[in-house]
Amino acid sequence: MTDLRSAEVPGPRADDHVRGPQDAPVVLFYGDFACPKCAVAYHRLKPARVRLTFRHFALKAKHPRA
Repeated sequence: MTDLRSAEVPGPRADDHVRGPQDAPVVLFYGDFACPKCAVAYHRLKPARVRLTFRHFALKAKHPRA
């Protein structure tokens, strides 16, 4: 029988940018520094009580300077 469950969510790595309280829920945020939609998402998450973990995910197809 095939296992169709999702993989474990990876935890923060040493090279991630992490902000927020140690005991808060972790939000793993993949974003592009040049993406306006990523900026809006970041600013909406900023006031939430979460441990925001940012990983750079360059969208080269949309942003040539990414």
